[in-house]
Amino acid sequence: MNPNQKTRLEDKSKVLYNQITHYFLKNHLSKIKPSGFAVFNALIYFAHKKKKDTWVSYTEICKLSGVGKTTIWKAIKKLEERKIIAVYREKGNTNLIQILTK
Repeated sequence: MNPNQKTRLEDKSKVLYNQITHYFLKNHLSKIKPSGFAVFNALIYFAHKKKKDTWVSYTEICKLSGVGKTTIWKAIKKLEERKIIAVYREKGNTNLIQILTK
């Protein structure tokens, strides 16, 4: 076998992941509840990797984070207050959420 060829197992073993920075952990983690952290992780998951923004619905956040919609609303409000995210609200549409933190 050619050493430059990847086996099927190697191809399947590529794992995508999101990194949480030390800055975030040090400055924000203790200030938000575990549900807020779950919501933040869901937002990172759905966010565009370069633009750091997403149009994800609360339903999708709920599915991924396991948190109810009311809790998601409260967590997003808290994340916004701490300037971790910015929410651009549009009446009748899904909100644009941008990740601001390092």
